[in-house]
Amino acid sequence: MKKSGLNKSEFFRKIILDYQLKEKPDEKFYETLSQLRGMAINLNQMSRVYNQYKGYVNENKYATLYNQIQNFILALEEVYLIPQKSKNVSGW
Repeated sequence: MKKSGLNKSEFFRKIILDYQLKEKPDEKFYETLSQLRGMAINLNQMSRVYNQYKGYVNENKYATLYNQIQNFILALEEVYLIPQKSKNVSGW
């Protein structure tokens, strides 16, 4: 229960609902995630400036990079934060 970072009721609720619990990541993970979010926000702000001054920024380049960062953030969250349903091997 301690390793997951969940309180007692959350922990048992997840176990009963057959979730595969994950150990809570260390502070370095959250720092990295915060930095990635900051970069994504900066890119979003850059694209807004582009929309004001069309033609001075390559929109496709920044939109693609912004999407890659967002997808990376989601993948990190899925691996480290979001509990997944267990795959019941016994066939129940």
